[in-house]
Amino acid sequence: MTAPSVIFSLLHDGVIVAHEWRDDALLLTVNILYLAEMLDPSFRALTVQINGARDLVFRTWPKAPDAAPAELTARVDLDAVLAEEPDILSATWNAETERTTVVMNQSSASASYCGGDLSFRSTGIIVRDPTGKIRPIADLDDIARRYWEAFGARSPST
Repeated sequence: MTAPSVIFSLLHDGVIVAHEWRDDALLLTVNILYLAEMLDPSFRALTVQINGARDLVFRTWPKAPDAAPAELTARVDLDAVLAEEPDILSATWNAETERTTVVMNQSSASASYCGGDLSFRSTGIIVRDPTGKIRPIADLDDIARRYWEAFGARSPST
């Protein structure tokens, strides 16, 4: 199994704009314009299907300096976190605990936190384009690498 952190690392700078629970899977719609458009100019987002999603914990980054981080585990709380359309910043994989941690930022004025870490276990992960076609992680990695190489070539040297 490819570590889910690889997928989320490819989706850094993406925004989770929708989510859905389907049996034991969590489906996330991620707006990631540069990557989606490289697959097809009409695409704006990709769907990440986290199979066997379990042991989900969102540890908040409180806005108030004296507030303690909260650990949200109830599905209703996780739904509220994901409804805030968080930005994906980075991701890590812990092979020992088999947990993926996705670092997310959110800018909602109504939330008491400004982001946090979503940690979970899963049995696998699939990425689909808007037509439902499964996109292999290696292909997405190659597309992202080519994009960032071209981006770096356009950037002025320092």
